[in-house]
Amino acid sequence: MRSLRSAGQTRWMSVAVMAASAVIAVTGCGDESTGRSAAATSNNGREGQKVFERNGCTSCHSLGEEAKLGPNLNGLWGTSVKLDTGETVTFDEDYVRESLREPDTKSRPDYPGVMPTFSEGRISEKELSYLVKFLEEIGDQPSK
Repeated sequence: MRSLRSAGQTRWMSVAVMAASAVIAVTGCGDESTGRSAAATSNNGREGQKVFERNGCTSCHSLGEEAKLGPNLNGLWGTSVKLDTGETVTFDEDYVRESLREPDTKSRPDYPGVMPTFSEGRISEKELSYLVKFLEEIGDQPSK
């Protein structure tokens, strides 16, 4: 169960959402730059990297560089991540799928609640499977 947020936290979250929307609008969804610090190794992983790029994930997430609005995703696979509830979960397929389909379910305290929802109408199950494979493959590569 999530705790109730104060009016100040709600205002801050609203400002963060607007700022994130502005960043995405300025950089454009589908930014093709991943920095190439991390690379997929399988065909499905490479397809996942295309999904990552095509859907503008690089606007908020980096792959080996400093964290942006969202976390650096390079090297996270299989690690423990702390949620804003204090709970710890493993960064794995279940966490990634839930974070994309229902991003507010397991929020992280270091990052404002600005992750957009990627419903099946936005990313198909097949594309989501490719994206999971990509994140798994770059998870084996240490962060820089």
